[in-house]
Amino acid sequence: MNIQDIIPAIQILTPILAITISTVSLVVTSRIGAKAARLTKEIAEERERPYVAIYYHSIPNYDYKTIIIKNFGRTGAHIQDIIFDPILDDNMGNPVFAKLKGTSLAPAQSITYSFKSSFIRNIKQKEYQVSANYYDGKNKEFTETFTINFGSEVEFRSTYRTSDDFTKDISYTLQDMYHKMI
Repeated sequence: MNIQDIIPAIQILTPILAITISTVSLVVTSRIGAKAARLTKEIAEERERPYVAIYYHSIPNYDYKTIIIKNFGRTGAHIQDIIFDPILDDNMGNPVFAKLKGTSLAPAQSITYSFKSSFIRNIKQKEYQVSANYYDGKNKEFTETFTINFGSEVEFRSTYRTSDDFTKDISYTLQDMYHKMI
């Protein structure tokens, strides 16, 4: 076989090979681009969604203990239900947060439910599972579940004015801010 016989075959195969490689590259690049766009959309949706949390807050030397429900997200949360397991009733016999059903929490909005410390000490069940069922403005549903332990002795530090010496109060407030930051 002579080189003159191979040149026409190479001339025919070269564009076919180039088109094939270009097509495969285009398909692969398109799929990578579509996946990147989908991931970007998912990340943006995750960042912009509501995040409802429920937690227990206790302040030293204060006669009330508080359960807080707060939307830490960037968009509003529409509350479907707050479920305590086992059921937690207040001292009037009403389920805690039952009236929130059908309401909304704006971003950074919180709602509290306070109990006298004596009420907390007298309840038999100290640990509760709490589920928050809610949806966003696009009707996408979310469920978050938390454990609240009323037997926990962990308390948030807080500063109250206790004297007529405002420099002490400022000092205590700065210490409190420092402890909250760490």
